[in-house]
Amino acid sequence: TGLQLIKDVITEVEKRTAGEIKVAIVSASSIVPRLKKADKEKAVTRRAKSLFRKLGINKTKEATGVLILISLEERMVRIQPDKAIDNISPQINWESLILQIIVGIKFKRPVDAICNVIYQLGDHLAKHFPVKPDDINEISNDVVITGRW
Repeated sequence: TGLQLIKDVITEVEKRTAGEIKVAIVSASSIVPRLKKADKEKAVTRRAKSLFRKLGINKTKEATGVLILISLEERMVRIQPDKAIDNISPQINWESLILQIIVGIKFKRPVDAICNVIYQLGDHLAKHFPVKPDDINEISNDVVITGRW
């Protein structure tokens, strides 16, 4: 299935980096449907930050976790990096990665798009946070699927 493929790609990528990647798909990020675009953006950002903490991504040993959040109702994607990744963020074109997922969803190829973004993200993480001999998988690689708040 698509979810298994995404999980397998995360597992493969994390063999090269101390980074931890998590994908979450939510039915909606806002409590109230039909918000204005600016309010939708705030809701999706809030949801990404909330899930980042709830899923324990903020507790990785080296602050190298990253959440890819896909919010279906709002038709938006957010990538929420932890502190160490945020420090190298000028070298990562977040908007390009987000756009790739949005385009993939639009053209009915979401799994391919998500996997490609994970590979690209993994390349950046491996360069700055290579895997160490004592590295452990700190966060489950399963894709999280959840509803409205």
